[in-house]
Amino acid sequence: AGALTDLAVKSGVGSVAPAVILRRFAGLPRSVFGTALAHLGLGLTLLGIVGTLCFGTEKILSMHPGETVELSGHTLRFEGLTPQKGPNFTEDRGRFLLMSDG
Repeated sequence: AGALTDLAVKSGVGSVAPAVILRRFAGLPRSVFGTALAHLGLGLTLLGIVGTLCFGTEKILSMHPGETVELSGHTLRFEGLTPQKGPNFTEDRGRFLLMSDG
């Protein structure tokens, strides 16, 4: 909101006629728009981080095949690991089953 408020203040919103506001807005240097866009992006990034931390669920644990865990009202069962080969890598992929009610 601060990034957009800065553009509005520099354009004269609330203190001059709408035609003058449009002329001032169009006459602003491109660097002002770049600064506002950068600050808007940073603000949205911070909101995303806060939202993820507040509403996310995380459990750090060690599981063996067949074990279940309760997470955010859902039950997950660890089915096991399967080795995978890529063009220039190898990996172990974990397989989980989201169990329905009952």
